[in-house]
Amino acid sequence: MGLAVSLLVAPARAARAVTGQAARLARLLADQLAALARLDAVETPEAKALPPAVRRALARLETLAGEAARERRSRLSAAPDPDPLLRTLMRLRHDLVLLRRAIAEADAEVLRVHLAGAWGEAARAAAGRLRDLADALAEGRRPAGDDVALAAAIAGYRDAIDGMRRRQVTRTLSTDAVGRIFWLAFSLEQLRRNLDDLAARAKDFSGLESRGEG
Repeated sequence: MGLAVSLLVAPARAARAVTGQAARLARLLADQLAALARLDAVETPEAKALPPAVRRALARLETLAGEAARERRSRLSAAPDPDPLLRTLMRLRHDLVLLRRAIAEADAEVLRVHLAGAWGEAARAAAGRLRDLADALAEGRRPAGDDVALAAAIAGYRDAIDGMRRRQVTRTLSTDAVGRIFWLAFSLEQLRRNLDDLAARAKDFSGLESRGEG
């Protein structure tokens, strides 16, 4: 009886631990995006604390994913492979590193005067999608939403850049300054693709209990 319980309960706990930690990491990334959306001239202490918290959460997820993967190899669990979920969250964390760096190196006045509204909408939309996906992971359900709002917000950011070009604002900027503005747009598109991947991974882990994992 004890062996049967360990075979049924321990794998379920391992899978829930992975998805629970993945949800916590996703929420931290969403908090980072919300902080970046404000374009603060000086980072608040709370914003500065987020990158180290993300690193700690990612390290914990790596540990849990490793444990869950060993259980799968030992045929102790029928839960999905945790590695794709881990890799997707690692890519999302890298996206945030690039966005944070691009904002830090961009022309602050240009961002705040010409792009603040559009950038803020895009960053908040991405944060909202991350939080929705975190909830789905934490609750073991399929994601309910889609990325329509995020796609529209990214298109709005590109429209804002086009508006700068029509007003010939970009002609007064250095090549590096223009490049960073477009790099933000590229990074947002990359973030969107990785969020789509995270939605797919959340679907993989949905309904574990109905598949015998609880």
